Amino acid sequence: MRVKEATETSRTWVRTASPRDREKVCRLLARAYQDEPTLTHLFPDEARRMARIERFFGLLFDVNQPFGACDVTHNLEAVAMWRPPGHWRLAQQAARAGAVMALFGIAAPRALSLLSKMEAAHPREPHWYLTDMGVEPRKQGMGYGKAVIMHRLKKIDAAGVPAYLETPKLSTVAIYQSWGFRRLREVEVAPGLTYFTMWRAPQG
Repeated sequence: MRVKEATETSRTWVRTASPRDREKVCRLLARAYQDEPTLTHLFPDEARRMARIERFFGLLFDVNQPFGACDVTHNLEAVAMWRPPGHWRLAQQAARAGAVMALFGIAAPRALSLLSKMEAAHPREPHWYLTDMGVEPRKQGMGYGKAVIMHRLKKIDAAGVPAYLETPKLSTVAIYQSWGFRRLREVEVAPGLTYFTMWRAPQG
């Protein structure tokens, strides 16, 4: 079902991504995350980084797809991938996936260590978990991020459930705060790499 959402400058539609959206979703997220600190840490080879980031998001898309909680704006200007209550653990699932070794190679233990540290700080109270959110770089600042996030948050609020996220960029904290999230703590997952964890109580 499509839900109409108002953006800052126009109107757009938000819908649930389907398997046929996979390639476009992964490419969008790779462009949005190409300078994200975690991924530059895990993929230091700049020449190969974009291709590996696309494959990385392909893995996340595949493990999230059964939950039906990957939201996209109608022309794929923005994407938000969520995991429902009780399904936030990824480290053990990732460790069992042969695709992780193929993607990270000798860096796989480093990637799993980073993920495990994030999960150690993860709240245990039932909540929706925003794993990833990205906006097409040339479309940023036009309200698409807000539209794709609020689409899911309205449903989460109606169910009376909290939401949680992590971000390695201090510059995005204020954006998430404007959507009702508050800062919880800082988690150092690798030397020089810190995540800001955020929590949103149900509203409305």
